[in-house]
Amino acid sequence: MNKILLSLLGCSLILGSCTSVKPEKKDDAGLPASPRSVNKSDPLYKNPYPANTYNHFVARKDYPKTYDVYYDNALLAQANGGNSKVVVSLREQRARLYVNGKVGMDWPVCTGVRSRPTPAGSYKVLGKEVKHASNRYGRFVDASGKTTNGDADAFTETPPEGGAFIGSPMPYWQRLTNCGVGLHVGKVGRSPRSHGCIRMPKAPAEKLFRITSVGTPVIVTNGIEDSNGHASAADLKPVAAMNPPVPKKKPVAPKPEPKPVPAETPAAPAADPAKTEPAPAAPSSPDKAPESISDPRPVVPASSPLLPATGTPAAA
Repeated sequence: MNKILLSLLGCSLILGSCTSVKPEKKDDAGLPASPRSVNKSDPLYKNPYPANTYNHFVARKDYPKTYDVYYDNALLAQANGGNSKVVVSLREQRARLYVNGKVGMDWPVCTGVRSRPTPAGSYKVLGKEVKHASNRYGRFVDASGKTTNGDADAFTETPPEGGAFIGSPMPYWQRLTNCGVGLHVGKVGRSPRSHGCIRMPKAPAEKLFRITSVGTPVIVTNGIEDSNGHASAADLKPVAAMNPPVPKKKPVAPKPEPKPVPAETPAAPAADPAKTEPAPAAPSSPDKAPESISDPRPVVPASSPLLPATGTPAAA
């Protein structure tokens, strides 16, 4: 009996070893193949990558929430609008500049909120402007210059009488769409907070502005691109705005206008029989038959001189 139990126990141990977790993939140097595959939640976690490398930056415990910016100055020295592209990760709220397929810069960004999301997709820089101001979002001021609405939408709201609209400044503007989405300097949080644009800190925005040119590719992905900067097609599909549905108001039937009440007509006074005059009698007609009205010509007696003589034809 004991031999049977020992045999079963040995088999279970063998099966358990066969179903163990597969070892983590390593690169040629024996390091994890991807810095995003490391277990940062481990209390004893230690960054396995060499300091000052991009993998070490990504494998930090505070990444991607950190406000720090990664620079590879050797790559940035080679960068231009033709050999570079920008990838914005909506999930990580970070952007990366790839130079010849390698990350030359990685910085925090702030994209659109759920009601005004930054649309994922493949874009190109359409235009650049060092000093730019929004023609839609900004603030309203009254006639004295005092701000009355600090988050105004000029397309749907109206400034106070005598006041004006002042567009939000967007330094180092790089347009991506014709409907107002672009890259620019702005207040950066670690969660989506913009009206749809991609806000950046000033230092990386200024450096990026000097590198890119009209036509430089910009990829906005819902996920995370691979190590060469390629995003999957599924992650490039725009996410619909999460606007709460506006209930449709039922048309209210107009109330019928009240019909005017006619004024009462005063009753005629009763006739006094003593003062009533008799109705005039109808004139008596001569005692002869009325003439026919079917022929309007006058009746001429047979002996009238108006008739032609016998044998003479009548005038036509």
